[in-house]
Amino acid sequence: MIVVTRRIAAPRTGASQRALVRTARNPYPASRVMIRSRTLGRNSENPMSASLSARLAAFLEMHHVMSLATAGPAGPHAASLFYACDGPALVWVSEEGARHSRDLAANPAAAVTVAPDTANFAAVRGVQMHGRAVRVDDPQEAARLRGLLAARYPFLQRLDALPEKLRSAVARVAVYRLDPDAAVLIDNSKGFGHKETLVLRRDR
Repeated sequence: MIVVTRRIAAPRTGASQRALVRTARNPYPASRVMIRSRTLGRNSENPMSASLSARLAAFLEMHHVMSLATAGPAGPHAASLFYACDGPALVWVSEEGARHSRDLAANPAAAVTVAPDTANFAAVRGVQMHGRAVRVDDPQEAARLRGLLAARYPFLQRLDALPEKLRSAVARVAVYRLDPDAAVLIDNSKGFGHKETLVLRRDR
């Protein structure tokens, strides 16, 4: 198995290091990016272009439900949640008393998968991420992220039309955000086990 790694050098200029390029071409941080391209059984060289980050963003935009994996005092856990994208980050709302929320309060390490269901191995595609997920406590930032979710899920714009039980649940939720250390795009149409990895943080 051969791993081909390409690195992108970018000047380290303080705040610009953390700036997000929030465009459809590249919603990922302009610096600290490394690409690994791997296909089981053969060498795979992919040129670095806007390609990988754009394909990651497009895939996540096409889908709506993620599986969030956490680990807390009671052991590992997974939950299916609606999400929205904020640059490379994923955001969602959950009750603070939910098991995955309690897990994150104790241990912010988390992983996510997004993938459509299929019985055809050649059609397997998906995104895997891992990083740090935390509750967003700043009121203004939480309101901004709620706006992203409401724009993606129109039912959140019509709370008055929802059943009382659901309105009460929405009123109790907090906003959470996963900042990924790496994002992996899986695409078996390019070869069995084909993976392309965008490494976003290497200093942890």
